[in-house]
Parts: sequence; C-alpha cells; structure tokens
Amino acid sequence: MVNATHAFKKVSAQIFGGQQTVESVRGRYEHMRKLFTYILNYESITGNGGGDPDVETLDEQIKNA
Repeated sequence: MVNATHAFKKVSAQIFGGQQTVESVRGRYEHMRKLFTYILNYESITGNGGGDPDVETLDEQIKNA
C-alpha cells in the first residue's frame, strides 16, 4: 500500500516544484476524484458512458427495414 502523504509530498516536489503544500495537493486530488466520480455517475445514468443503447437499437431497426 502506498503512503498517501509520501505520494502527495512527491507530487508537490516534482510536479509543482515545491510551490504547493502537501495539503493543497491532497485537496486538489480529492476534488478531482470527486468530480471524476460525478462524471462517471452521470454517464451511467444518461447512457453515454459505453454507447447509447437506444441509438444502437434504432440503427438495427433501420438496417432491418
């Protein structure tokens, strides 16, 4: 298991050149992870995540007509 504090410290140093605190990097990560989760949930609800089944059904009906 990865030590989260060590990982955020490493990102702070390597990516942000030490200009961001560990807490700031952690906050950004948590915000982006939450946003990503919202996007995944939205796509699963609307059917846009893995293709739209309605469009596939319509395409098949048109092809068979």
